[in-house]
Amino acid sequence: MRPPGTPQARPDPAPRPTPWRGTFAPRPPPSTARGRRTPMQGEDRELPFAEHLIELRRRVMFAGAFLLLGSIGAWFFHEELFSWLMDPYRVAMAERFPDQQAYIQFQSLIEPIVVYLKTSLLVGLLVTAPLIIHQAWLFVAPGLYDDERRLALPFLVSTFLFFYGGVAFCRYLVLEPAITVLLGFGAVDTSPVIMMQSYFSFTSRILVVFGLVFELPVAIAFMARLGLVSSATLLRNWKYAAVGMVVVGAMLTPPDPLTQVVLAVPLLLLYFLSIGVAWLFERNRERLEAALPEGAAAPGSERRNRATRGAGDEP
Repeated sequence: MRPPGTPQARPDPAPRPTPWRGTFAPRPPPSTARGRRTPMQGEDRELPFAEHLIELRRRVMFAGAFLLLGSIGAWFFHEELFSWLMDPYRVAMAERFPDQQAYIQFQSLIEPIVVYLKTSLLVGLLVTAPLIIHQAWLFVAPGLYDDERRLALPFLVSTFLFFYGGVAFCRYLVLEPAITVLLGFGAVDTSPVIMMQSYFSFTSRILVVFGLVFELPVAIAFMARLGLVSSATLLRNWKYAAVGMVVVGAMLTPPDPLTQVVLAVPLLLLYFLSIGVAWLFERNRERLEAALPEGAAAPGSERRNRATRGAGDEP
């Protein structure tokens, strides 16, 4: 029994039922005295692994939606796009076989549909690649420091510019002479029978290869910015690089000397361009280090400094 004058204790209220949010529903972020804490308020917030998976799923869904919309949009112009790929073949046929029509044939009833679908998918991927990479950037950027963001953004823009430049270079300067040379290997009393699938595979492969090869300056500049390579080392080993470029050209392009040379020459020019970019990064780094007071940390070391402090705080 409770003593007289003691207030009666109130029973604990029954817990309110929590609405079901689903297995993968995100949890609300923890609140602080100043409001809800978010990663953009300057304070680090480590997300649980499940929330990382939720964010990754969200970005993948957005990227897939962009690719789907781009491919659907390209499908409405699939005949024009494939005709654009066939233009070098028509010019080469008019030069090598002026008495024949530049026809491309197919073996099965579904082959044209499959080729048109692949063409639409390839064009949709090329067109929406910046949006897809932007979704990847939105997933990665919250975990980066400010100096790392400043380093990554120019390289992302340069990646797209050089890739599209390589595709355009191949389409307008390489495909026509390459097809002309390949058709010239045929005997006098023969005529080519080109299938849609094989022609699309040939053109799409060589276009993508040239686009990737033109990323060489971006890759070397990125390594030079991180201090992994130097302009002096690149210039000293340019002969070995030239031999490697010829080998790469022979592996990635059709087996004709013209296409291999056409790929190797731009590679060598891009290599020397990369040396110049690496030299500019070195000069910039030296100028910044000379301007810093003695004992100050060099720029670009924010993550390394924080990691060192975090390791020192551990017992």
